[in-house]
Amino acid sequence: MKKSFQLLLICIAAAAFAGCYADKGNYDYTEIGAFYIDTEGTTTNFTVSMFERLEISPKVVFEGGDANLTYLWKAYPTPTSSLISINISTEKNLSEIITIAPQTYFLEFSATDVNTGRKATFRYDLRVEATDAGMMVLYERNGLTDFGLITPTFIFGNATQDKVSLDIYTSTNPDYPLTGRPVGIGGNKTTQVEHITICTHNDIVRLSTLDYSITHYFSDLVLEPIPPAQRNIVFYFCPQAMTITANRDVSNGSEQFMNHNVLYNRANATSSAHMYFNETIPNPPVALDLAPFMAIDGLCYAYVFDRNSNRLMSSNTIGGAALQNLTQEPGVPIPDMDIVYMGRCAGGYGYAISIIFKGKGADENKRYFYIAEGIIPGPYLLKGDISAYTGIVQAELFTMAMQGPVAYYVANNKIYQIRFNPIAGTVEDQAVEAWPGAAGETITAMEFLRHPGRNLGLTGLGILDKYLFVATYNGTQGKVYVFEVNLQTDGSLVQTPVGVYSGFGKVKGFSFKY
Repeated sequence: MKKSFQLLLICIAAAAFAGCYADKGNYDYTEIGAFYIDTEGTTTNFTVSMFERLEISPKVVFEGGDANLTYLWKAYPTPTSSLISINISTEKNLSEIITIAPQTYFLEFSATDVNTGRKATFRYDLRVEATDAGMMVLYERNGLTDFGLITPTFIFGNATQDKVSLDIYTSTNPDYPLTGRPVGIGGNKTTQVEHITICTHNDIVRLSTLDYSITHYFSDLVLEPIPPAQRNIVFYFCPQAMTITANRDVSNGSEQFMNHNVLYNRANATSSAHMYFNETIPNPPVALDLAPFMAIDGLCYAYVFDRNSNRLMSSNTIGGAALQNLTQEPGVPIPDMDIVYMGRCAGGYGYAISIIFKGKGADENKRYFYIAEGIIPGPYLLKGDISAYTGIVQAELFTMAMQGPVAYYVANNKIYQIRFNPIAGTVEDQAVEAWPGAAGETITAMEFLRHPGRNLGLTGLGILDKYLFVATYNGTQGKVYVFEVNLQTDGSLVQTPVGVYSGFGKVKGFSFKY
């Protein structure tokens, strides 16, 4: 029985072998060609900042011809999950502005043969970092409010090259566009909080400084709801790092905005995100420019010119105190004037306010430059008639330095300097041309750098007001020129800009991002 079973197995094996031998040559086998990503001698790990362009040119080894391949770049957050991925590009050579949130990723590149479905993949290590500090540029483009960020090497000692990021808001928040004209932008940093606020004439949002996503909407910020139909925001202000003596690199936590004639504020850094009603201004200036700032005692005040009685008024934003008259001049007639501009000014006066007034009625072409004490009620510290200045009647853009007696205005697309002596209390008879402007470009905004220079990788301090940012618009795009200011001499501008940056929309203003 056992021998019969063994004989049967031998016969079955012989038959199987004979069948295989008979089929030899009936099948056509094709050798599979090489298909892989060659990374030998190339960089496989990258570090970029948000809104920085990442460029990678992989070497694909494939014998079937590039026309038969499709490509895909994906980012997987680490620790990775096969269910979480972000498509970056479908081009072979990656050249993309990176907008994904700061963290570490596996950046996966894959090439797929469309004929066979075969795939070659490789994973790079990618670290996305938050953007550096810099000057935020608020602008309008195609009816939407947006902002960019300039990080220049002359401000940031550790930077190896200038960086410009564009359209940051719309890139990170495409589902919530900010319609309408821009009003203001603020970068705020204290020991408790850090955020960015953007304000249009009908909306306010607060953003994370890490990835620029929205953290608070209008309804989150205002205790008393303001329906969209009743919104007409005419002013927004977020104080910068303005304490010169302390040389601080943080700002006060207060913020203010005015809707129609009602002032709202967020009292300080330790309060909630909400802004509360503070004052109703019965007759606010037509060209309204409130000037809140950090006072010497660390509190924050909002300032407004009372057009009913020609008084400079202040309101302590802590607790909503009533308006206080800062210009009590017994026996001195109050001129019949309106306000054109109000801004923060030092100029030897400590915590003071610079004001540009205009006359009324028959004196509507009159212009006056005043300086007022910003804390203690009293007479104006300086008065000067500047009606004879070149283009001053048409001027609408002004800015004042805190670090010295330097003030500028824009007329006929040129920048002029107002020269005054804070010790003698005098103003020169004529302005001095500071910059002739650029052909075909209209100046739309200008602002001093409001940062003392700490923690910026610099070898020394003292950059507050050292640079003037000037925005122009040619009808298509906005451009930003940065000039160095001769603060320690005559307050003039160095004519050759230290930086010129383009690609923005029509710029409304600037604010420092910490």
